[in-house]
Amino acid sequence: MKKTIVLLTIVLAILAAPVFAETGFSGSVEFKYATDFDKFKTDTGNDTKISLDGTVGEFSKISVGIEADEDSSASATLMTLSQDVTGALGVEGPVSFAYKMGKQTYSPADYSKVGGYEDAGADAKIGQAWTLDSATGEFSTDAMLGTVLTFGIMDMINLDVAVYPSSYFEKAAGGAYFTTDTYTEIGVNAYGTFGPVKASAYFVGSPYTNLVEDIAGGDTDKIDDKGTMIGANAGIVIDALSVGILWETDLENEYVDIYSGGVAAKTDVFTELGVAAKYALGSVTPGVAFKTTVKDGFDFAKDSGFGLNVKWNAFEAFNVTAAVKNSFDFSDLANSIGYEAGIDYTLDGVKYSVGYSDGSEFAGYDAEMNDNGNMY
Repeated sequence: MKKTIVLLTIVLAILAAPVFAETGFSGSVEFKYATDFDKFKTDTGNDTKISLDGTVGEFSKISVGIEADEDSSASATLMTLSQDVTGALGVEGPVSFAYKMGKQTYSPADYSKVGGYEDAGADAKIGQAWTLDSATGEFSTDAMLGTVLTFGIMDMINLDVAVYPSSYFEKAAGGAYFTTDTYTEIGVNAYGTFGPVKASAYFVGSPYTNLVEDIAGGDTDKIDDKGTMIGANAGIVIDALSVGILWETDLENEYVDIYSGGVAAKTDVFTELGVAAKYALGSVTPGVAFKTTVKDGFDFAKDSGFGLNVKWNAFEAFNVTAAVKNSFDFSDLANSIGYEAGIDYTLDGVKYSVGYSDGSEFAGYDAEMNDNGNMY
């Protein structure tokens, strides 16, 4: 028995050794500070993301990701093993197969973000859990265990099939907010490159869309809307011109309104459409974006918006940015318009930014402290 244990230990040690043979480290740390012009209130924030990759072999990799922000302690949001199976087997042909399994979230490929205010759509995500801190009432995000299978066809088209057998919302104390514990989520995404065009089409099925009808105090922004969605997007680059197009439809989903005695209801079907473009004119790059949300009671002026922005690369590592956005309802322009202006300078990989923002986060930091805007 002792010989078996020793032999097994040696084999495991030999298999584990390559994990540390080659590693990659990447990440970002962001610190934000803002002050207003009313009562000189201040707001601070920080977001930290760290990724560590270790190679097991030529075609296999282990990845670990850690995230933290000012509202939550650090947590491992990514722990996966991925492998190019056909590459490892030495199989060459028109079809390839790879997988990634472990703790992770999954979002379909998005090629629409090229310039402008790209806040239309792009909400599709599965494998994400929410945890409520009963002491503070704040929600933090986490990732669930899932598997993503990727099939490659003719080195041109990829097909992802993502499965999360036990994604869930963590119940609040006494089940106050959430109706059930576990669900199964799936995602299917076809994407590829066709000349100057990169395109993606997807379906994600996340049955717990809008299970939270309301949060105590009326703050519904603490839970992202997500669920059963279909959509497509594309990015086109032709010389100095970049164009992005996005369509996403949030399908009808059932939920339980716990503030109405547990009455079952359904969310409305709504569709978001967006287009954005930018064009590089030497050191100056202007951008424009348009978005609209089509739903019951659709009002084009109120449910549609546009954004304009310009970035000037004054000299190496130094940029000047200005942006403005608004809906097509100009009846209360003084209160509805969002704008910003700022400069940034990158020194040895660290980016420093300063500016003013009011209802805009194109490049600036809008702390949303009041209606007067803020310095950042």
